Amino acid sequence: MYSLSLLLLINELLHYLINKFFSLVNSHLTIPLFLLASLPVLGQHDHSAHTATTSSATHCRPPEIRKVALPPPNLMEGIGKSHLKITTKSDSAQRYFDQGLSLLHDFWDFEAFRAFEYAAKLDTTAAMPHWGIYMTIRSGDQKRQADKKKALEQAKKWSKKASEPEQLYIKAIEVEAAATDAKKSREEGNRAFIAEMDNLIHRYPDDVEAKLILWLGGIGGSYSADGKPEENTMYAQTMLEKLLISHPDHHAVHHYWIHQMENCCPQAALASAQKLASLAPASGHVVHMPGHIYYRLGDYKRARQSFLAAMRVDSAYMSGQGIHRLDTWNYDHNLQYLIANDAEEGRYQEATAILSRLLDKSGVQDTARAQDFKKWALNNGQQRPVSLAVRFGQFAQAADYQLRNLADTAAQRAGMGDKAYAEYRKMPLRRHRVAYFLGMDAIEKGKIDLARQYANELDADLWRATKQDKTLSGYQETLLSLHSVELQGNVYSLQGDTTHAFGLLKEAVKLEKELGYQEPPLYEYPTRLSLAKAYQRARQWPQARDTYQALLKERPNSGFALFGLAQVWELEGNRAEAAKAYQTFLSTWNEADADLPQIKKARAWMRLNKGPLTAEK
Repeated sequence: MYSLSLLLLINELLHYLINKFFSLVNSHLTIPLFLLASLPVLGQHDHSAHTATTSSATHCRPPEIRKVALPPPNLMEGIGKSHLKITTKSDSAQRYFDQGLSLLHDFWDFEAFRAFEYAAKLDTTAAMPHWGIYMTIRSGDQKRQADKKKALEQAKKWSKKASEPEQLYIKAIEVEAAATDAKKSREEGNRAFIAEMDNLIHRYPDDVEAKLILWLGGIGGSYSADGKPEENTMYAQTMLEKLLISHPDHHAVHHYWIHQMENCCPQAALASAQKLASLAPASGHVVHMPGHIYYRLGDYKRARQSFLAAMRVDSAYMSGQGIHRLDTWNYDHNLQYLIANDAEEGRYQEATAILSRLLDKSGVQDTARAQDFKKWALNNGQQRPVSLAVRFGQFAQAADYQLRNLADTAAQRAGMGDKAYAEYRKMPLRRHRVAYFLGMDAIEKGKIDLARQYANELDADLWRATKQDKTLSGYQETLLSLHSVELQGNVYSLQGDTTHAFGLLKEAVKLEKELGYQEPPLYEYPTRLSLAKAYQRARQWPQARDTYQALLKERPNSGFALFGLAQVWELEGNRAEAAKAYQTFLSTWNEADADLPQIKKARAWMRLNKGPLTAEK
């Protein structure tokens, strides 16, 4: 039997060795042809670069793209009807360009690239297909610089015979690339892009596609941790509001409006959520997007319908076209959202089944694809069982998932050199999370000494990572600080030190906000649950109720918060209010698994309290 410390060490070693292996393999791997595929990740963006003000649209864009071999694309129906006239003698090139543009608005960069590249082959002298190719890989990482440079060069080369609007589109990516290279700053490049697109729109105010590309390219809405709009956010909102009136049937307008409003004001995008899927029913991501709004509004049943429909659309596409799931980034993103949505509805069994589907590696046959899947599963897929367990408060199980399948790697440490081992030691994130899970499990079981031990380990780990090694990103530091503060607050709560407990747990609530808006929420166990339970331990019933109500504003109709409210009324001795609250909980979780402890508890209480109910304590 391995000790916890050894298992934690083995866990970090496993991640280090496998990541090193894949970096060596990838550095020598050449995949032919020029068709791109997206590699799906947990939140669809790089957490290390995340800030609390990240535009919600960036959460749904694949950040890494790969080259795979595929036949020419077919013309597609049901993906939107974008149109931008380009200079070409080929009607087919125009149709494929428009298809690529629609798909670009669908965030379907893989198929958009195929369409733009084919348009370029159909008319080798057309400039705008190369602009399209650039736009599909514009937000990619450094691995795509050569491809972006080539696309830009070709666009510029053929732009001399293009129309003035086309030349301005191309000018926008040209100044962006120049500013990015000169300043070594993607932000500076983005500002240059926005300025040039503003010029295009000023000169051609009726060009709806220019306005949508401007939104897509850099002014999508973002908000600070306290909900204040950031630079360009109100500009983007006003522009989209006008487009909703002038172009009510353009799928991109409604798609972008949902992204614009889902963080701050989801109710404002409800009409778009109800309409969007009908405008592009063959696009998995477009069918998926209404679920974002329904989820934010607490309409988990309708959100589930959207996510299940998107799963069917993506599955039909992959099966019909012979496309691998790793090249269909929305498939995994959608399943992750469905799992999170099922959790809020108490559908644990279905969430577990979807989780198995998410981690299913059948059909991964060729070596390169198998390696891609293993890398994805290592970096992202393995966190889904952890997240599901945490959402249901199963902290010991979450720790077990994090530590699973480590014994076979024990011998690998012997092959590490001193330098490699030192580098490995600078990766505390997963080790820290396991200690947090075990500490929270100890809190739930009332084991205060054990909880304090893990809390002290977290503090020591955080100190080493931030003061000594200094290897964490700002986002990771916030996450680890949140774990430490929340666990320490719970320890003080068990000790009866309410002053320190409430102070620390309120700080944890603030730190959770600093993590920013995530799709779905990254921090699975809301810190307000810990704060509410601390108030319950202190018998401060009104404060406990207020905390659960605050959580319901953030996650409307969440069964976990509704159950907490009912427990507070019960513990306070108010049978009448407890009965109402338990009935509300059971009505809300009417599709939840019958064997969940919350369901059992609520039904048992209702059976035992069939007599006259009064508000007397």
